[in-house]
Amino acid sequence: MAAVFTKKSDADIGKDQLISGDLALDNSYPGGGYPISIRDLPFRVRSKIHSLNTTGSGGYVAEWVPDPANPRQGNLFIAESGGGAGPLVEVAGGTDLSGIVLSLQIHGR
Repeated sequence: MAAVFTKKSDADIGKDQLISGDLALDNSYPGGGYPISIRDLPFRVRSKIHSLNTTGSGGYVAEWVPDPANPRQGNLFIAESGGGAGPLVEVAGGTDLSGIVLSLQIHGR
């Protein structure tokens, strides 16, 4: 099974687009984060992801990390509390995150 993106809205910003939607996570988190490519998203031009913001992570923290060598892709890391006041730690590979839905806003072209 894989995470599934469902588009809710699409707006033009000059030559760019702002796409909003939900990303339903799956039952086996891939260590290193969910790979996201511009090809997986409903952009018209598909040349670059400028930014990706998330909300509603069900107690988890999601962070978009673009690939410095390729602006068309990156990884969406999911982290959780490391316990106490310690730093956040990435969720272990294979963790069941089904039922978690992230709201995404993706600015790209």
